[in-house]
Order: sequence, then C-alpha cells, then structure tokens
Amino acid sequence: NSADARLALLKARQAEHQDPQDGQQYFLAARAERQLGQDAAAEVDYRRAIQLDPFDQPQYYADLANLEEKNGHPAEAESTATQVIKLYPQAVLQNRSADTTLQPTIANLYVIRSIAETHVDQNQAAASDLATGAKLQQ
Repeated sequence: NSADARLALLKARQAEHQDPQDGQQYFLAARAERQLGQDAAAEVDYRRAIQLDPFDQPQYYADLANLEEKNGHPAEAESTATQVIKLYPQAVLQNRSADTTLQPTIANLYVIRSIAETHVDQNQAAASDLATGAKLQQ
C-alpha cells in the first residue's frame, strides 16, 4: 500500500545519507517511487543505482528496462536490457550458478528486450530473445 511505500522511501533516503555510494538504497527508493506512481523519480534513482554498481546487480537494469518499456520507450528498454545482457553471457551464468536469482533475472531481461523489439518491428530478434529467455527460465 502507499503508506508502506512512503515508509520504504523514507528509510531508503535515510540509508542514502549514511552511505551515498551504495546503489542498493537508490534501488530501494526507485521501487518505492514506482509504487507511488513517481516514475520519473524512479528512473533517476535506478540510473543512480546502476551508476554506483554497474556490474553486480542486474536487477537494477531489469527494473529500469521494465519501467522504460511500460512508459512507452522501447528503444531505451532495449538498450538497457542489452547493456546488462552483454555483461552476463552463458559462461558467466554458469560460473555464478550458485546465485539462484541471476539466471531468472537475465531471462527476464531477454523477455523485456523481446517486447521492446516487437515495438520497433524487429520481430526476428524478438523471437530469438523470447526463446533465449524461455530457455534460461527452465
């Protein structure tokens, strides 16, 4: 509910003041802002989280790409998804197999990218990405 989202946002902002170099606080703020319908603010915070931690948190990219796609910006969603997909080729996914959240997150990014690709008539690429996403979810 919105009271919980406001409290979460307040806590995230307090944590930012304690450690402004940790992307997690900005990510949590962005999630709360999305629940409150503050998409522009959420986008800023997702980008700040990615700036602070560009390699270890693909969920930051997934949430941003999802927001971009939802707000009618398929080219940006495709770019965001591609940016992180390149960081996690199959060899990296296999090497980090102990992280049970990684492969589903990357699968989700393939699906988001496929949706974005259909908006710009890249249907063959979309079909390929959708198949890759489904394969990773198995």
